[in-house]
Amino acid sequence: MHNKKKNKFICFALLTVFFLFIGQTTFQVQGEETAQILVELTASPADPKTDERLELIQAAKAVNGELVLADPFGECDFLKEWSEDLKAEKKESIAEQLEAQALKAANDDKAVTRIAPSKRSGRQLYFSGLQPGLYLLTGNDGKNFRLYPPVVVEVKSAPGENADLIQIFPKVEYPDIAVLKTDADDKAITGLPFEFRIYADEECKDELAVLTGEKKTGQTNFYTLSSKGTVYLKETKAPQGYKLSDEGIPVCFDGNTVSINEDQIVEAENNSGRYIISVKNEKDKGPIEDEDTSSSETSDSSSSSSDTTEDDASSQKPGQSNGKTNTAAGANLFGIMTVFAAAALCMTMLLVLMTQKRKQNK
Repeated sequence: MHNKKKNKFICFALLTVFFLFIGQTTFQVQGEETAQILVELTASPADPKTDERLELIQAAKAVNGELVLADPFGECDFLKEWSEDLKAEKKESIAEQLEAQALKAANDDKAVTRIAPSKRSGRQLYFSGLQPGLYLLTGNDGKNFRLYPPVVVEVKSAPGENADLIQIFPKVEYPDIAVLKTDADDKAITGLPFEFRIYADEECKDELAVLTGEKKTGQTNFYTLSSKGTVYLKETKAPQGYKLSDEGIPVCFDGNTVSINEDQIVEAENNSGRYIISVKNEKDKGPIEDEDTSSSETSDSSSSSSDTTEDDASSQKPGQSNGKTNTAAGANLFGIMTVFAAAALCMTMLLVLMTQKRKQNK
């Protein structure tokens, strides 16, 4: 009986100590406490929805203290010069190279080790459980606009080791748009100046920028969409010989794609962040002539030669004579005078004969 009470007392004491230990001990979970990389997006002006595409890709593993490229990054040749002390421009170039290889691998259906955040807290992404190596932070899926340029970072400590948290503050890049003028056959209109303007409102009153067309290419300069939302594109000067469009074209960037007229997706130029918007122009045929006027003019033209004399006569002012009329009048007067002269001569000869005959009769 005494032993039973003793055993109960010991069990109770052990349970008490156990629960006290539990209360004083914090077990680490895969989250903030064990995170090795923190991606900080709180200050980013981008849409939080676009943050969901951000992930890590393991580009190289640490083997015996040296980095060895993982598949499919074997074609990259930057490891010989890799260092955390590299200039920012060089790191950006390496990150672009790795991202291009990752996209190519995805298109070729090759396996790529992708790592999702172990925890999301607002616009903070935590990555943990990472083995030593080189990692690429990317949000480029090859389909949507790449809002965040890629970042390459090296993890030197294994999970659970006391190491400083690596913080990444990604930059944000917005898409660029330009206008290409085309004719009815979808060919670029070159050699002629033209102009577009970008407005913040549908009524096209709040002007944001002027896009000037280049004669050689038929394309305007680029404009960067500075924030998510809709702007309006309007032609303010058409190429000579083409009709000016008074339509405002809505251009929308939703953080993933660029579209016009609400639902027409614009494809990026060579998978870059540049978008060319083609705007077609119709030829300006000029004013249409009235058919009655045209036929009247044709009739007048065809009959002008036969009515020259009458028109000339009707257009003369009082006291003026036409050269041709004067010539004809002079010819008629000469003929009349000749007739009178001949008649006078005949009468004179007749009188002479009659006078001679009278003398002979006497």
